Amino acid sequence: MSARVLLIALLVCVTATGRAAADDLTTIRLWNIGGQAGMTLASAAIQRKLHGWRDVVRCLTSGSVSGLGIYESKVLVGKNHPRTGWILANVAGSLSENASAGRHPLAQIGYTLGPVRFRVSMPHLDPASTSRIAVDASVYQTVAFVLAVNESGAPGFRDGLIAFQRDLRPDDDHLGATAGVFPAVFVDEQVVWLHEFTHAVQSFQIEVAEPPSPWRRMQFNRDPPGGKRLIVFEQVKIGMFNFANSAYVAARPYFERWPEVEAFRLTEGVNTWR
Repeated sequence: MSARVLLIALLVCVTATGRAAADDLTTIRLWNIGGQAGMTLASAAIQRKLHGWRDVVRCLTSGSVSGLGIYESKVLVGKNHPRTGWILANVAGSLSENASAGRHPLAQIGYTLGPVRFRVSMPHLDPASTSRIAVDASVYQTVAFVLAVNESGAPGFRDGLIAFQRDLRPDDDHLGATAGVFPAVFVDEQVVWLHEFTHAVQSFQIEVAEPPSPWRRMQFNRDPPGGKRLIVFEQVKIGMFNFANSAYVAARPYFERWPEVEAFRLTEGVNTWR
């Protein structure tokens, strides 16, 4: 069952990304829908949450809706509504996150702030939860934060994200850079900010369905002695989907990298200044 499901997940992703180099919006939309559905299904298989074809359909459906919602969030970012886009991305991403973990698609609504994700349990939809608020941490995003600080200096807060801004240096190859969900800009142009913000949404999208670490020492979701607790630190995610994507993207020419193709296409024509 698991082998067949992983094969299906791979085929869904390949089908969606077969023309990933194309820059038309239909292709980008289909990539988001199919790619998110495939990642959701693969994560559920890894977490052993698939007990029949009904679960497969549930993951594919929830993942597809989640992917469409995250695509629309990037469209909002490209239309100069980054804060609204980030909120929509977090809500839409929660569908994929819940489905891959075997929960009701709306059981928990999460919000990512830097390397930490907060998941709020929805009454009547999440009876198995041990807390009202669950907190996760990401190894990948923690590494990304360290890299961003090293490259761009002191962090700030902008449009719902921990972000960076510094002056352009003579040796800079780009006007901005994003590590994980930490965008940095080196010029005061809004289009650069929106471009880098789109990269942050992409990193979030890849990681939201990530299964927790397989090592029990990195899992802290023990049953409470009685009743639900208010807030619990539950798990650490490695970020293996993001690590794998980073390795793949780094091996591609710059203008053929899917994050750049998508970000340039969705933010083209933006001429607003901060």
